[in-house]
Amino acid sequence: MRQYETMVIVDAMIAEEAIENELKKLEAKIVGNGGQMVFKDIWGKRKLAYEIRRKSHGFYAVFYYKAERNMTSLIEKDFRINENILRWITLANVPMPAEIAQAVESGSTELRRSNAEEITSAADAMAIEKEEEA
Repeated sequence: MRQYETMVIVDAMIAEEAIENELKKLEAKIVGNGGQMVFKDIWGKRKLAYEIRRKSHGFYAVFYYKAERNMTSLIEKDFRINENILRWITLANVPMPAEIAQAVESGSTELRRSNAEEITSAADAMAIEKEEEA
């Protein structure tokens, strides 16, 4: 098995429950196909560097997992047809950042980050988009 790191950006304009469901579906796909979850790094809602499909905010999450080589093609196939996934990138055999490696060694399986620029609700994000359009 190889170690992978997949960063996914989910549409931040959908409901919080829908975002969590998208992340759970990704985790279930990995585990269901023989992969092993190592760590989840949840960055939360952030402003995108540029608009993607007329969206200015996204919900970022990074998954570290071990899986066979064909796993990435299965996951990315689902990403291509899922309208809630704005962007993704998968890296293979890249060392984990020191902060994540320490968390894994301590037995943690998830890290949720907070950000001063975090958008707390979809309504806030929509208000920001409307201000920028005006």
